[in-house]
Amino acid sequence: MLKKFNLIEHKFLTIILTLSIAGILFAVPVISASILNDNLSSVMKHPFYVSNNLYHLRRSMSDSKIYINRLTMYNSDEDVRYVATMIEPYKDGVADNLDYIIENFLGAKELSLASQEIVGEIQNHTQQLLVIATSNSIEQNQEYVDTNLTPLFDELDDVTSKMLKNAERVTENLSKSSQVILYVTTVFSTFIAIAVLIIGYLLYQRSLSKKKQEHELYYRDFLFNILAENADTFFIIYNLETEQTEFISPNGKHIIGVESSYFNKDYAQVFACCASEDVTDILQVFDSETLVTKIEKECRFINPYDNKEMYISISIAPTYDHEVKRYVISINDLTEVKRTQQVLRDALLNAQNANKAKSDFLSNMSHEIRTPMNAIIGMTTIAATVMDRPERLESCLEKISRSSRHLLTLINDILDMSKIESGKFILSREEFCMKDVIDDVCSIAYIQTQNKEQTFDVSTDFVHENLKADPLRLKQILINILSNAVKYTPNGGHVKMTVKELTNRRSQSIWLRFTISDSGIGMSEEFVQKLFQPFEQANRSVDGTGLGMAITKNLINLANGTIAVESELNKGSTFTVELPFELSDYEKSNNPLIPLEELRVLVADDDQDTCEHTSVILERLGIMAKWVLSGGEAIKQTLEAYENGNGFDVVFMDWQMPDIDGIEATRQIRKAIGPDTLIIIISAFDWSEIEEDARLAGANAFISKPMFQSTIYNTLVNYTKHTKPEVAAKEETKINLSGRRFLVAEDNEINAEIAMELLKMVNATVEIAENGRIAVERFLDSKPGYYDAILMDIQMPILNGLEATREIRNSNHPLAQSIPIIAMTANAFSEDVATSLHAGMNAHIAKPIDANALFKMLDDEINSR
Repeated sequence: MLKKFNLIEHKFLTIILTLSIAGILFAVPVISASILNDNLSSVMKHPFYVSNNLYHLRRSMSDSKIYINRLTMYNSDEDVRYVATMIEPYKDGVADNLDYIIENFLGAKELSLASQEIVGEIQNHTQQLLVIATSNSIEQNQEYVDTNLTPLFDELDDVTSKMLKNAERVTENLSKSSQVILYVTTVFSTFIAIAVLIIGYLLYQRSLSKKKQEHELYYRDFLFNILAENADTFFIIYNLETEQTEFISPNGKHIIGVESSYFNKDYAQVFACCASEDVTDILQVFDSETLVTKIEKECRFINPYDNKEMYISISIAPTYDHEVKRYVISINDLTEVKRTQQVLRDALLNAQNANKAKSDFLSNMSHEIRTPMNAIIGMTTIAATVMDRPERLESCLEKISRSSRHLLTLINDILDMSKIESGKFILSREEFCMKDVIDDVCSIAYIQTQNKEQTFDVSTDFVHENLKADPLRLKQILINILSNAVKYTPNGGHVKMTVKELTNRRSQSIWLRFTISDSGIGMSEEFVQKLFQPFEQANRSVDGTGLGMAITKNLINLANGTIAVESELNKGSTFTVELPFELSDYEKSNNPLIPLEELRVLVADDDQDTCEHTSVILERLGIMAKWVLSGGEAIKQTLEAYENGNGFDVVFMDWQMPDIDGIEATRQIRKAIGPDTLIIIISAFDWSEIEEDARLAGANAFISKPMFQSTIYNTLVNYTKHTKPEVAAKEETKINLSGRRFLVAEDNEINAEIAMELLKMVNATVEIAENGRIAVERFLDSKPGYYDAILMDIQMPILNGLEATREIRNSNHPLAQSIPIIAMTANAFSEDVATSLHAGMNAHIAKPIDANALFKMLDDEINSR
């Protein structure tokens, strides 16, 4: 009988066999590692470095494009040198990127060569643009960029995108190959480990003593306990076969604030302390025993002793030992991490809110100030050219004054930004005339539309003109929308605003609907959805901050109104704003108008809406009017009515009509029927330019668009000899400060001259003190009654206005306590007013000075004493 071969007894043969098997098995990982190394090298060269160079190339060309686009806005020599300087450093980097891409790109060679060719063309056209930029106009530079450079940049983006996609495919293929190699390596390495362990066990089992084995096991258990007690992770090991918790680490108190003994060898106690909605899916895994890969979950943990809440991370990893499945549950404390994250989120949110508030403020200020400033500058320029035409000059000065008042009110509101920043901003409720608001808005809009050769039509249909609301914010809403309509409408386009009183509202308020439409570029449906979000613009090439509509929406919400938008790309937009107003006390007590039923009126205007709205207003006055859409038809209707013995009493004639303009139509009517019919010229423009020609043609009066009920009524009453049962308006009492002497403390020569000239307008005598010290000395040296009041600037050298006032009040002069001292300063915050009064001043007036307010204040202060 053959003797059984025993590997333990033939150690030499066993060692040779082991080494042979190990060599064979080790050869496979070595070869696999070599292949894997080649794959990694390929990944580094291509696509990683190739992709990296592609991204650098695209970023460099994108930066160059940004600098090149500067020449489409500015083309001075300095701008050209700046652009050339900024794009020069990119050339070497782009060349290096292209060289590396061409050498290492594994995709289609024509793509890499195409990218090099496109870059070359871009650089050539860029150099050409730098040469001709200063001699070209901005528009020519824009056309050159759009024609020669923009298509190349787009083509380069397309080519590089294709190369990047190719690189991604190569990465994916190499990744799959590496995964296979890694799998093979892992399998063979596992075989090696198993083989070594088995053979090692067979070789050394007889040489290891049972005592040594027990010692090693004890020592390992000792080290594990030390690790478990001091680790930052709380462990639980659960056996799925026995459904028992086999181990709970002793560091529960340290990690989650609960003694490990509390869990009493039951893992479920951990989940019982967690928020149920956070651990539902984990419990389902335990119940189904289907977990095959590690899972992690963050949840809230409630300490069962003190009910304190903390955040923990629970991870569950399945393990297998001799076909026994276990779950290793690991718990980490995330409370401090969550707290830190929350602090960082709060800090970021506060920073973002602060930055947004500042940006909103600056953008709002810029947007709102520029609009009236444009009117002021434009009218000033026009006024300088019509110095020899008093009527035209007076019109320009009136519009300058109107826009200046709007600007002043706006600046005063900006200076009180603390209310807005604190969320306490509220709309004012003051009496105003809607006619004045519409006139102010239209005067600004007319200038804007004229600059772009656009037509601007306005029609109104409301009865109540004297209302209560916030007129400044109403102007701001309308100007914002109108400015956008003008901005996004091409030259020669059309902008229209209608104002209509709504009669079907179940409310004590008067509701007005403002509809503003244009023939501009329009908006997509997607953009309309985000129109009122800050910084959104339909066309980034148009100047603007993107805050105007967001501000408008907030103001309308504050006023309890609504805004709706209808728009279509390339067809224009229509904004509809509905706002509530209260009737003013004057409107509530005003007597009704006398009906004018006996008048026969004809309205001639090429805009049908204007005809219809004017007819509605006339019907309200008891007049059944006819309307026509051309000058020729107006002549025909007027002559026919005259020949039939039923001629028109009044004809409203638009100045500009397509066939026969209003002046020519008036001339022909006068020639045919004589002076019997009252002819009123209506125009959206400044009629002072045509007044002489119109009167020579036979026109009796003029009305500016938009036409209001009060304007039409008053004109008809004045020219048709009707009487209106209204209380005559009080004559404005003209203030006369003759014989009064004022001491003006002002260090700025221009401001001092303005104050002197204003006070001379009311016949006062003025003395100027260049600083606070001189003002105090002059007052103390004066006889009682020599000065009637002191106008005191706040910020002055040597001695400021506050200190000067205190010295005067504390002096021994007989009138130290009674002489009126008025702060006249640019410090206009509410706290500045309080500081002035606290220093001993009687009143406060802000610069720029409102002359009428100053005269009234001085008169009141003097008379009160």
